Amino acid sequence: RRSIIKGVRFTCPLARRCPVTKAKRRQCQACRLQKCLDAGMRRDMIMSEEALRRRRELRGQRGGQPGGQPGGQQCHQGHQEGLTAEQQELIALLIAAHQRTFDSSFSQFTRYWPAVRLSLPSPPGAGVAAGAGVTSAVSPSLSPQEEALPDVLSMLPQFADLSTFMIQQVIKFAKEIPVFRCAGRGCSRGPPGVTSLTCP
Repeated sequence: RRSIIKGVRFTCPLARRCPVTKAKRRQCQACRLQKCLDAGMRRDMIMSEEALRRRRELRGQRGGQPGGQPGGQQCHQGHQEGLTAEQQELIALLIAAHQRTFDSSFSQFTRYWPAVRLSLPSPPGAGVAAGAGVTSAVSPSLSPQEEALPDVLSMLPQFADLSTFMIQQVIKFAKEIPVFRCAGRGCSRGPPGVTSLTCP
């Protein structure tokens, strides 16, 4: 199907002897159209001017191209302004629940295990053989027969508490949404016009 305007007559400056290849197909519209007709394309498959305009608007809407297709921009703005009152209410509900339950500064994360310096007993004679290199890495609170483990191991209890805290925040957020509160009470359906996130 050709995207030329129906009813337009093209003329060839070289008596219809132009080579129509992938690289040169745009040089002569007359020879290009004739090659399509020779290949079996019907003339009624040539797109009208209205069909061309609609296709350009659709391409501009999909590609997000500013300018050139004002109709596509108007259609895109129409989709943005097409939220119903119920959808706007649901969006406001989710935003409010997020703001009430999400603590970006983790100021409520106060109950956690403090970092503990883990130690591992050294085999007999290891401290003497290693010399000063081992004694410098040993914490002053540890005996010479104990070596400090890497600090990353002492953070594992804190990571576990942090994961528990974040899961609790997600649960609090879910409880702010009516349909989750309603699920435990066995609500099956709401009144007409109420979407799935709300609960009677």
